[in-house]
Amino acid sequence: MLDSIMGLPLHPLVVHAAVVLYPIIVLGTIAVVWRSAWQSLATRILVGANVLGFLMVFITSKSGESLEHRVGREVAKAHTEQAEVMNPLALLFLLSVLVWVWARANKPSLKKPIAATLTVIGLGTVIWLAVVGHSGATSVWQKIMATTTAGSEHEYPAPFLPCLQITGVIAAANQLSQ
Repeated sequence: MLDSIMGLPLHPLVVHAAVVLYPIIVLGTIAVVWRSAWQSLATRILVGANVLGFLMVFITSKSGESLEHRVGREVAKAHTEQAEVMNPLALLFLLSVLVWVWARANKPSLKKPIAATLTVIGLGTVIWLAVVGHSGATSVWQKIMATTTAGSEHEYPAPFLPCLQITGVIAAANQLSQ
């Protein structure tokens, strides 16, 4: 289902949304739950952003599973095993945000303890996302980086050829426009 888009593997395309935007959403959420002045304006945005963040993590995870079935688990075994934890962590964080929103409206005395719990879960989730992302990038790029130098010609693995071809077309267009 979440395998490819326009002939390219979906996972390398969507992973950047999860790796860049999800930590921003989490850190923004943590800032809002501790800053009373922002809470009345940001509560709805907070819920929407965190639902979007969870969906990004979920789609990234599912597309990674599809890619794993296509290229084999051994390619990124550590990454695959670490990534299995991301959906539950992202869901736990989303649920903690929803509980905080409920407490803010119904039980203000619970707001700070829930905010503290939410902060720990959120920071842990962002740290784990960095671990997962690093292991994925290492599994893809470490061998290439170790065997090439800047400016050298190199045969790239098949999944990267369309991306490199697009980059080459963009570079050629830039040279023509100058």
